[in-house]
Amino acid sequence: RPRKARQLLKSGKAFVVKKYPFTIQLKYGSYGYKQKVSLGVDTGQRHIGFAVVSQDKVLHQSEVELRQDVHTNLYTRKIYRRGRRNRKTRYRQARFLNRVHGKRDGLWLPPSVKSKVSHNIAWIKRYLAVLPNPDLHIRSRQV
Repeated sequence: RPRKARQLLKSGKAFVVKKYPFTIQLKYGSYGYKQKVSLGVDTGQRHIGFAVVSQDKVLHQSEVELRQDVHTNLYTRKIYRRGRRNRKTRYRQARFLNRVHGKRDGLWLPPSVKSKVSHNIAWIKRYLAVLPNPDLHIRSRQV
């Protein structure tokens, strides 16, 4: 509850741990009661949705917008790299054998997908660090 949190902060019984999601920590010991909390994650192509629920009561909701510019940034980098390679470089020693061999072997993801997966994992870890032993429900769909 925002009012209770504000009163605890004003009286000096708690301090701010994180600003987003807004988290406070008590300076005195609690009774050890931890309510059952479940974290719902809805992963998508452009957004990630989070909901923290306790006994059919929504405690926190948020939405994170994922980066959509990874592909264009890589394309721009590729153009600049090709421009550098095609300049007059007479006296430079030849560069070869600098290829990535077998990048498709094992678990390889395109950079745009890899970025989205890493953002999903990072945000889930942020919530897991704050919530007291939550049940995790991830809803994912093939894109």
